[in-house]
Amino acid sequence: MAYIRKLGKDRWRAQVERAGVRRSAVRETRRAAEDWAAREEAALLDAKRGVYPANTLRDAMEKYAREVSPTKRRERNESNRLTAFCRDFPQIADKVISDIRTPDLARWRDARLAKVTPASVERDLRLISHVFATPPCAAGWHH
Repeated sequence: MAYIRKLGKDRWRAQVERAGVRRSAVRETRRAAEDWAAREEAALLDAKRGVYPANTLRDAMEKYAREVSPTKRRERNESNRLTAFCRDFPQIADKVISDIRTPDLARWRDARLAKVTPASVERDLRLISHVFATPPCAAGWHH
């Protein structure tokens, strides 16, 4: 169920809860808040049924670089690693997230180990893991 309430003079908060998952967002107009709530509610229902949007790992990495990396101290390093992954491994980056399997990442790891130290691969793997675990990737999104 979606709840819309006014915040101050000119902002609206939309809250959605489905199957114990809560999401909220603030928008400039009531209409924008209602639209966001409807899209988010549909995404949560789809996720409950096991239907996810056809977003690629590249989409998730770009969104992560735009929205999560700027909140970190080493933003530039992280953005460079994500850009390099997409450039050097397009066969994985352009796959739909739900189609990526362990052998794909094992091939990436082996190719990467041939060029860099194990510590660098560990850092990359932690970053990739965080991209997968961050809610937009984990729960799907609509734009």
